[in-house]
Amino acid sequence: MCKVGIAIILFFQSLIGYGQQSDFFNAALPTLNKYFSKDETLHKRVNDFYDSLDSCHDTSTVDWLFGEQGEVSALLANNFEPNKIWTEGLTIEHVLINLNKFLPGFQFNETDAGDFHLLVYPNMQFIFDHASKHLLRGEPDETSLKIKGGFDIIFDAWSSVKHNYTTYCYDICCDCAQESALGSGLHSRLLTAIVIYSAHSNLFAEALKEIKQGIKNDVLYTYAFSSPKKAILAEFAIIKPLLGLSEQEELIYEKKEMYLEETSEEDLHNYGR
Repeated sequence: MCKVGIAIILFFQSLIGYGQQSDFFNAALPTLNKYFSKDETLHKRVNDFYDSLDSCHDTSTVDWLFGEQGEVSALLANNFEPNKIWTEGLTIEHVLINLNKFLPGFQFNETDAGDFHLLVYPNMQFIFDHASKHLLRGEPDETSLKIKGGFDIIFDAWSSVKHNYTTYCYDICCDCAQESALGSGLHSRLLTAIVIYSAHSNLFAEALKEIKQGIKNDVLYTYAFSSPKKAILAEFAIIKPLLGLSEQEELIYEKKEMYLEETSEEDLHNYGR
């Protein structure tokens, strides 16, 4: 077979393997080949993500993109080939700049201490911006309101990039216990918004379920707080019906209530420090 015929066959095989390649994927491919060269499955999932992003015209695609972004982030973190840094004499800073530039939608960082380990976080603002171009133009309608309403809750809970902490419970230092924002009104606002939103839409169902479970865990198991004690107790009581507690969790809730009532404000603010 002539070289031209072989080239044509390879061309069509590449189209079958990856489908239509988006501009984002074409720009990302050299970086993927450099740092994730052994993982063709990952390459395809990155391409599918960007391709779906370019043709995001319905809520089901937005929902799929949101879940896929989290899974691809984990794959990027787990399949990174760090030996490329050392063998080619690159700096970690250079690599992170390159990854963040050519793989938009994913935020790349490194661990704060110890050996280098790649951390990858979903940049949800990236999806929202593209969904806005296709679905949030013109006068507000049911679809646009569902998308914007869901992202409002998600950004309120996790901010625009989903790191390993939330706005309602977060680390204040490496050696300190996590601190809860209970008493700020954020917990009750998020839970109420989830109840109202879920009554009218199943969009982002998994994300909202995760947020609600995270709030429940914070309420039951976090012991350091930033708000005044009076505000903590008030919101603690308000949100109880919104948590969906099991019988066992009801008992934990009652013990936590005793802890909040009996612990001084100073100790609530300084627990674990």
